[in-house]
Order: sequence, then C-alpha cells, then structure tokens
Amino acid sequence: MTDTSPIQHAFDRLDENTYWHPLPSQSLAEAFSDEAASLFLTRTDGQWWVTRENRAPDAGPFDSLDDCLVAGNAFLSAAWERQSSQLASAAGLDPAIWGWIDDEKVFAKIGSDTTKIAVGGVRGPFILREGEDEIETCDSARAADEVLEARSQPIPCI
Repeated sequence: MTDTSPIQHAFDRLDENTYWHPLPSQSLAEAFSDEAASLFLTRTDGQWWVTRENRAPDAGPFDSLDDCLVAGNAFLSAAWERQSSQLASAAGLDPAIWGWIDDEKVFAKIGSDTTKIAVGGVRGPFILREGEDEIETCDSARAADEVLEARSQPIPCI
C-alpha cells in the first residue's frame, strides 16, 4: 500500500502530511459547544502517527498512511463507544438502555426507533418524545426516564 491511497471515513486532508477528524463529545458541555477535540493522522520524518491535539502520539509509528488510517479508525470507534455510555451515565440514565446520538443531541432508547429524550442544552430542557410527539418536558434526563417508566406501568383495575 502507498501513502497516496484515498483517505476514507471522513478524515479531512489538511495538507500532504496531516489528516483530521473531530472526536466525539465527552460531556454534554462539549456536545453543545463549538469546541471539539480532534484526532490527527500526521507524518513526521516519513512515519505516520495517530495523535490528539497537544498530546503525545496515541499510536505509531506506521510506515504507510493506510496503516495509520486503520489505527485512527480503531481509535475513533472506541471513542464513540465510550461516549455513549459516558454521557448516558452522566445524565443519570442506564447506558444499557439509553445511547447518545451526537448529531441529533438526543438520548435514544436502545431497541426503539421512536423513544428519545431531546436535550436542549447543558442544563436542559430534557424533552421526552415518542416519534414526533412531545410527551413531557423535564428538568433532567433521569426525570424524563422516570416519566417513561411510569407510562409503561399497567394501570391497576379498581
């Protein structure tokens, strides 16, 4: 493989020695800011490295851009997996039940295409949704989850 192969998986080429991709948000504050950490594939003295901003290399050296890209994509995949459970846990949600969708700024119930908690900002509001229907606006993601739990309880017969 050669260093001239096309870069894939949304890494942007900044110059002939540097490729860039944003890292997933690691907190709600970061998700709602314009400040995102970055992952770089950089070539120094003929060797490729995977690095985050202002840090020592995370992986490398690699002889080819292709090998560095594989390592960069593995790093990104692990970061996305960590992100979802970190944000759900920080919001008081069970990460086995809820996952974060960064592009939509929502927590989505795993296994459901329609149940989501839309997040309006770092401090909310947290809006429980079923499809396009807004069920309830809450002060926390945990409160929205509790509303959902209460709605799923059977109504006792009197």
